Amino acid sequence: NIQAHEAVDFALAIDENNEEALEVKGFCYLQDENQIEAINIFKRILPTTKTKSRIYALIAKSYMELENTVEVLNTCMEWLKQCPKLTDFEKSEIYSYIAMCYSHLEKPEEGMKYIDEAIRINPFYRGGILQKGMLHLQLKEKKNAKKLFQKALSLSPDDEQIEVLYSIANCYFFLKEYEDTINCCENIIYNYPNEKLEALLINASCYYELNHPDKCLNYIAQALKIKEHHFDESILKDKRFSAMFADLTKLTEILNNQK
Repeated sequence: NIQAHEAVDFALAIDENNEEALEVKGFCYLQDENQIEAINIFKRILPTTKTKSRIYALIAKSYMELENTVEVLNTCMEWLKQCPKLTDFEKSEIYSYIAMCYSHLEKPEEGMKYIDEAIRINPFYRGGILQKGMLHLQLKEKKNAKKLFQKALSLSPDDEQIEVLYSIANCYFFLKEYEDTINCCENIIYNYPNEKLEALLINASCYYELNHPDKCLNYIAQALKIKEHHFDESILKDKRFSAMFADLTKLTEILNNQK
C-alpha cells in the first residue's frame, strides 16, 4: 500500500485537485484502516464531483466503521438533500442506514418510519426486512419480529439461508435476547455443521452473559476443536466475544470451585 500512496501522491503533486487521484487516495486510507483521513479526502471531493451519491455512500460507510452513529445520520440526511435524483435502490439504502442509526440511538419508533419507506420502495429488500424485525424487537414486539425474520428467510435462496440465520442470531444477541439467540444458533449448528464456528462462539458468549460458565466453556471447547486449538486475532477481538475471552481465567476458576 505504500507504493500506491506514493503513486497517488505523485499524481496529486502535478494536480492537487485531480478527482480520480483523490478518490484513490481515499481508498488507500481505507485499506490502512484510517477512516478519518479517508473521510477528509472524500469530503474534499464532494463540492465538485459529478458522482456525489457514490461519495456520500463512502463517507457514510466510513463513519459506520468508526461507529459514529451521529455522523452517519448527518451524512445520510445531507445525502438525501444534496442528491435529488437518487435511484430507488439508493433511496432504500439510505433509509435503511437512517433506520439503523435510530436503532443505535435507541429511538426505534423513529427508525420504523424510515425502514417502512425503504421496504415500500423495495418490498423484497431482505436487509430492510431484517432491520424492521430488529426494530420490533427493540419495541418488545417479539411476534412481529419473528414473522419478519421468517419472511427474510423465505426470500432467501438455499445458499443464502445461513447468512440470514446469522443476521437473525446477531439481532437477538445485540438486544440481549439470549435464549432466542441460542435457539437460532442451535439451528445453525445442527443444519450447517460446516458453518458452525461462529454459532458455537455466539452461544458461548450467551452462556457467559447468563452466568453458566460450564456451558460457556463447553462451547468454547467445541469451537477450539474446529480452529485446531488456536483462535486467531479476528475472533479474540470480536466485540461479541471479547468480554468472555477476557474473563476466561475467571470462568475456569469458577467452574473448578463448583466441582
